[in-house]
Amino acid sequence: MTVTCPRCGSARIRESFVYSFGEQIAKWLGFLKLRCRDCDERFTHQIWDTRNILYARCPRCYRLDLTRWDIGHYRVGAFSRFLLKVGARPHRCEACRCNFVGFRPAKLQYKRPEPQSAPLHVSRVR
Repeated sequence: MTVTCPRCGSARIRESFVYSFGEQIAKWLGFLKLRCRDCDERFTHQIWDTRNILYARCPRCYRLDLTRWDIGHYRVGAFSRFLLKVGARPHRCEACRCNFVGFRPAKLQYKRPEPQSAPLHVSRVR
């Protein structure tokens, strides 16, 4: 499941700032205010999905299709390094390029979109 914008259908979303105490309480209950990066639409989405609660989710864009990252290529904080030593998994969201550590397995393996072949430009030689 990918969270998409209700106006334009884009999957490029981020969490919006909390403006009121009521929004803070709703956030604690699992109703987040999200903002689309393409059309700037602000909307509410329930992020707790009972079907996917056992799987890792990106903390930035809430996507489920994740890859793994190599510890040797990134700077890892002390707490994340500790979590990795006790059994956590390194996850990477390719959509928003977020690296994070979690104990839940990834539900989907990210598949890079196929590049669309451009039509070949044929030039005439005189």
